[in-house]
Amino acid sequence: MSRTRRDSPEAGTREAERQAADLAAFRRMLQISSGTFSLSFAICDDRKLRDSLIERFSAEVPGIAIVRLPAGVDGIYTTAAAQIGSQTPAAIFVLDIEASVPFGSDSQPALRTLNASRELWEAFRCPVVFWLAEYAITLLHRHAPDFWRYRSHQFEFVPEAVPLIELKTEAFSGFPMVDALPFEEKAFRITELERRLREAGDPPPADLFAHVLTWTYELAYLYEHDSRFQDSESLKRKALEWTESSYGSDHPQTAKALNNLAELLRVTNQTEEAEHLLRRALGIFAQSFGENNPSVALTLNNLALLLQATNRLNEAESLMRRAMMIEESSNGENHPNVAIQLTNFAALFLATNRLAEAEPLMRRALDIFEQNYGKNHPSVSTSLNNLAELLQATNRLKESEPLLRRALSIDEACYGSEHPDVARDLLNLASLLHATNRLAEAEPHMRRVVDIFESSLGRNHPNVAVSLNNLAQLFLSTNRPTEAEPLMRRALAIDEASYGPDNPNVAIRLSNLAHLLQVMNRVEEAEPLIRRALVVDEASYGPDNPNVAIRLNNLAMLLQATNRRAEAEPLMRRALGIFIRSLGQEHPNSQTIRRNYISILQMMKVPEDEIGERVRSAVAAG
Repeated sequence: MSRTRRDSPEAGTREAERQAADLAAFRRMLQISSGTFSLSFAICDDRKLRDSLIERFSAEVPGIAIVRLPAGVDGIYTTAAAQIGSQTPAAIFVLDIEASVPFGSDSQPALRTLNASRELWEAFRCPVVFWLAEYAITLLHRHAPDFWRYRSHQFEFVPEAVPLIELKTEAFSGFPMVDALPFEEKAFRITELERRLREAGDPPPADLFAHVLTWTYELAYLYEHDSRFQDSESLKRKALEWTESSYGSDHPQTAKALNNLAELLRVTNQTEEAEHLLRRALGIFAQSFGENNPSVALTLNNLALLLQATNRLNEAESLMRRAMMIEESSNGENHPNVAIQLTNFAALFLATNRLAEAEPLMRRALDIFEQNYGKNHPSVSTSLNNLAELLQATNRLKESEPLLRRALSIDEACYGSEHPDVARDLLNLASLLHATNRLAEAEPHMRRVVDIFESSLGRNHPNVAVSLNNLAQLFLSTNRPTEAEPLMRRALAIDEASYGPDNPNVAIRLSNLAHLLQVMNRVEEAEPLIRRALVVDEASYGPDNPNVAIRLNNLAMLLQATNRRAEAEPLMRRALGIFIRSLGQEHPNSQTIRRNYISILQMMKVPEDEIGERVRSAVAAG
């Protein structure tokens, strides 16, 4: 039964009549099916309405058992049976299946298991009602067709439509609050925003335009949470089209839309178009406000981050310095925007091994955030995480740990225990515990990270892939490679589905899986993965990027291990040249590759004087 749109008073009356009929039919179903099994689906995209209806039915029919499914559960029947136990309920309402049924995934283990368990539900001698969102019923029909055919009834409950004009007063709660929504709440919010955009039309009316833009960007952000990057890109392109049409191609609002689209393109490795959009936005802001406006600084910063990602570090540093000067002159030296610029600048220094230059910037950023927001603000937590990372890079692990624990405490107090930022803090703390060989303490933290990301972002979000990879690395450290392998393969599948097969994140997953296979002495399986990772990074970054050098090193080490040193030598020489050109001779990666190259030459029985000459030649080429 499809949802009826309220376009007229007559349509509203018909919808109210239909809803009343569905409520009456639902009550009759509960009465007629009492003492016998029946399966029904109640479609409701509004959680408040759902909960109020369940409360009403529970008051009318004593003995209704409510089964709330935890996030990421595969065995829906076994979970329900465990919660029901020895009860003999009048009816069973099953809630929150959305937390185990991600919308953008073709892999639906929960629904496949549900399909196979269809006959087991008959053991419940009472009506069983699944309350679920419209998108979930579509997936259930597709992935659990036998279970779907078991149904006796289907109902739909829709909240009274609120005219879009009344929604103009709704304040946007901000992206951190969107992050904090449980996964199923995000699903309901997506449905609501999609409805609003459909009703607003294309293009939206002038009196709603600003609000429709806000809803569009919120929906795009939610799509990105669910790894629906193409859907997000389509929305952001539409927002740019509307903005240009309304304000003109050289208006600051158009520059903001260009910035928003460019950021997504950067994340999805469409760097050439992203750079073009950012440079266009930069020109618009400079022409509109002058060269020293904070909007210019923001765009300079975004462009610098893109240049850093594409290994144009000197140009990136120049833009960051200019952005910093603008922010300090516009807002003062202790403004939070200055702290953001300091943080980005420090990250660039960290990437180029200029650790002594990075630390005072990070400490100054932390001081600014504390002065402006107090000592227990989420921005302080982020700054503590950044400083802790630097301290770990300089082998000051004892100094790093209390910062990570303080960050975790701040975010738990601000957001609760299930927020993605809490998962980030736990992940960083667990990585430190791993590095200091406190593996038994690290593992429960890493498992909790996976649980939080799955429940808040869905089972197929890239952050889940990151947490699975880290847990797999811990298993590898504790000599459990057979437990690590399925996690790494799942992480690879998530990133391939999220970003496509030719994304640098996929190259990281391929490289990690290849290393695991080498540890398990499955070298023939590992080699094609390493070669594919190299191809991906060369296509993404160009032939002279440090990430390419890492892949070259990995492939050369595998060739060396399989006694193919003549093939390994030119790859390692090339890797050494890339690192020296990009990061300098003194960078730890350059030093590591230099040692690896010498080792290969020694195993090839190259004379010592020739080894020295070859190394000098590789360094000079760098």
